[in-house]
Amino acid sequence: MNIKTTLKRTWKILHGLLVALGLLAVLVFLLSFSRYPWKMYVWISRDTHVIRTPPEYIVVLGGGGIPSESGLIRSWYAAEDALRYAQAKVIVALPDDPDMDASHLDKMVNELILRGVAGARVLTEPQGRNTREQALYIRDMLGPARTRPVLLVTSGPHMKRSLLTFRKLGFTDIGGCIAEDESVEADLTYDPNDLGGRRNVPSTGVGGNTFIRYRWWNNLQYILWTAREGMAIAYYWLRGWI
Repeated sequence: MNIKTTLKRTWKILHGLLVALGLLAVLVFLLSFSRYPWKMYVWISRDTHVIRTPPEYIVVLGGGGIPSESGLIRSWYAAEDALRYAQAKVIVALPDDPDMDASHLDKMVNELILRGVAGARVLTEPQGRNTREQALYIRDMLGPARTRPVLLVTSGPHMKRSLLTFRKLGFTDIGGCIAEDESVEADLTYDPNDLGGRRNVPSTGVGGNTFIRYRWWNNLQYILWTAREGMAIAYYWLRGWI
């Protein structure tokens, strides 16, 4: 095979790849103006199982450490649930670094205590480095008690895979508490001409259009989360973890 033939085949492969990526970009762009991104997010974050009795254990899966958006919001929801269900033990699952003076696991526990949860109620799972491993260690920690009511606290995009993983390991009565942002209810529309600055810039109606300013970007994020979690769910399924 000469170099000319090789270059032609390489260009065909690259051309096909670029066309495929272009079509994917167009599809994502069109989807971002529809309701489907939200429906996709609901699919990866919502669960139909409802715990009929108060949970005996509240399991909070660590996010990006403390402080971080995921770590703090999961701690906030876990503390709220712990105060609501005063008899439940709280298990914090986050990889620990024993070489640090104050690890992220310790900081997460302290965050719960700061929000009113008694330290004696808090247990830790410091070894799991991913959802499957965390579920394995918590299963070993609870033993037969894993069939008791359990409330799992994690971020929305992480919820479906987490619940399926725990159920695969014998957690038969486990439900989810989604740690997600709350939307501001105030009217966020405005007239840019009321705010000064250059007035000769054409008005695009952005000030009165919250879809372009917020929802469109949220839709793009929902698509990204669904793509990531969809691949993760497929991998967990192939491994027999869910």
